[in-house]
Amino acid sequence: MIAAAFMAGTAPAQEFRDWTLDRDGNACTVSTRVLLRSTGTLLVAVSLSARGAEGALMAVEVPVGASLRDRVAYIHGPGTPERALEWQFCTPDTCLAVAELDQAALHALKRGTRITVGFRPLPSSPVLAAPVSLMGLTRAWEALAACGDG
Repeated sequence: MIAAAFMAGTAPAQEFRDWTLDRDGNACTVSTRVLLRSTGTLLVAVSLSARGAEGALMAVEVPVGASLRDRVAYIHGPGTPERALEWQFCTPDTCLAVAELDQAALHALKRGTRITVGFRPLPSSPVLAAPVSLMGLTRAWEALAACGDG
């Protein structure tokens, strides 16, 4: 069921700077993608879906081959604690990890300008730190909150 929450919607997406609102019926998610400049291939994708008053569910997708023995996590900046995500599954193209975010963590994301997602792209490689823009997340989240109303 987690996978269904993060598949692309059927309605046209709305853009909010670096974030996109996707609709699939009344289910909505906001997401952003970081692509390799040289090839245009996916480096990391971050999606958020509402969890009622509790906060949000964050999903992070990275290319298949990532070391599943190592964690995937994000931080807001140097000296801030990392927030780990749990690996769920891999497809032929990507691996998905999720974490539940409380209201405080969601609020911190909406106030921030960037997070860094870290993972080991191959078991023998060093940790890759991918910057993910939070620009537009607050407006996208507001649109997500109104998503089921229309």
